[in-house]
Amino acid sequence: MSSGNNAIEKFNSMDVPRELTQCLNELEFYFQKNKKEIRHKFVNSFKVIFQKIGVQDKISDIAFINITLLRTDILDNYFLYSVYVYDEDWYFGSELYIGDFDVSEIYQFYIKLKSLLNSLSKKYIGGVTLADVEKNWLNLTEYFHLYVVKLMRYAILEAVESEEYKTIKKAKQLEILTGEYYEPCNLIYVDGKNRLDDDLYRWLQEKDENAYCVQDFRSLNLSNTNYNTYNFLYSNFQNSDLRETDLCECNLIGARFNNAYMTGTNFKFSNISECDFTGASLIGADFSYSLAYTEKSAFSELILDNSNYPGQTEVIFRRCNLTNTNFYGAVIIGGDFTNSIVNNANFSNAVLYRSIFSRDQINQLKLTTEQLKQIKIKNE
Repeated sequence: MSSGNNAIEKFNSMDVPRELTQCLNELEFYFQKNKKEIRHKFVNSFKVIFQKIGVQDKISDIAFINITLLRTDILDNYFLYSVYVYDEDWYFGSELYIGDFDVSEIYQFYIKLKSLLNSLSKKYIGGVTLADVEKNWLNLTEYFHLYVVKLMRYAILEAVESEEYKTIKKAKQLEILTGEYYEPCNLIYVDGKNRLDDDLYRWLQEKDENAYCVQDFRSLNLSNTNYNTYNFLYSNFQNSDLRETDLCECNLIGARFNNAYMTGTNFKFSNISECDFTGASLIGADFSYSLAYTEKSAFSELILDNSNYPGQTEVIFRRCNLTNTNFYGAVIIGGDFTNSIVNNANFSNAVLYRSIFSRDQINQLKLTTEQLKQIKIKNE
C-alpha cells in the first residue's frame, strides 16, 4: 500500500471521526442552550414561507412542501435550503420555487469541521489533498442535517397554528418534508385534516411497522384500542380520545398529545422523550418504567445506538390532570410538570433529574430526599 493510501486511511479512520465528534458535541451544547431561541427563528421562517405559498396562484391544492438541501449550495458555503411546492403529482407535476429557509446557524459547526480537517490534512504533506478533505466533508452533511430536522419538528406545531398557514389551499393531505433534492426526505409534518377517519382506523389495524411515524391522528376516537409496540414517532394526537388505550412499549418520541383525553391510558415501558402532553387529561394513566431523556446521554446512545444522533428536547406535562397517574420506576430527565394537578400521583422509584415542579406540587407529592435533590423547583 502506498504512503498516500496510508495517509488517507489514517486520516479517515482517526482524524475525521475525532473532529466530527468534537464538532457535533459543540453543536449539541449549542442546540441545548439555544433551542428555544432557534425554535422561535424557525417558526418565523416557516411563517414567511407559508405566507408566500398562500399568495401564489400557480399551484392550487398544495400537497407537498419540500425544504431542499442542495449539495452544490453546501460546496459554496451557502446554507439556505430551497423551498418548493407541488400538487398531488409531486415530482411528476409542476414545481414552484417559493424561497429559502435559513439554516446557517446550525451549519456554522459544519464549516468549522471543514476548517479543522483542512488544517489536519497538512500534516500528511500531500498524502491527503483538499479534494480528499472535501469528499469526506460532504459525506458528513447528514449528521448536521439531522439537527435541522430536529429543530423543524420542534417548531412546526406552533408554525401551523399561524394565520399564514391557514391561508394555504391544501390538498386532501399535505406533507412538509426536508432533505436532498429528488432524494428520500425526512417527514416534518403531515396535515390530514381533509382525510376520511374510517380510512385511518382501518390503516391503524393493519399494524404496518414504522408506517405510523409523523402522521396526523388529531381529533380521533381511539379509545379502548391496542397499539402495543407501535412506532408513533412524532405523530400528532392532539384533541384525540385515547381513554383506556394500550400504548405500552411504544416509540412515542416527539408525539403530540395536547388536550387529549387519556384516562387510564397505558404508557408502560414506552419512550416518551420529547412528547408534549400540554393540557391533557391523564387521570389514572400508567407511565411506569417509561423513559424520557434530553440531551445526549447514556440512555439516548443505548437506545438509538448512534452517539451522533441529536439530543432530545424536554417532555412536557404542563397544565395536565395527573390525578392518580402512575410514574413508578420511570426515568424522566428534564420533564416540565408545572401547573399540573398532581393529586395522588405516584413517583415512587422514579428518576427525575432536572424535572421542573412548583413548590405547591412538591408539598402534595411524596418525593424522597434523593428525588428532591434531582428536581428543579419553579417559583410561582
